[in-house]
Amino acid sequence: MLNQLGAALGVAVVTLVVQTADSTIGGLRGVFWLSVAANVVVLALVPLLPGKAGAPQPVREGAPA
Repeated sequence: MLNQLGAALGVAVVTLVVQTADSTIGGLRGVFWLSVAANVVVLALVPLLPGKAGAPQPVREGAPA
């Protein structure tokens, strides 16, 4: 359900940016930089995601147990 909502909002934002630009190419440039900025924000937040709880630690060979 959230995928459909996100897609609908994304299409609406892209349409709004393209329509409010002086030319189609200018609008597409705006959409391109908007998507680049959104990806940079998401990639910057990825390290803050929690890992799996209780994930087993790798065992090194030759290390005492």
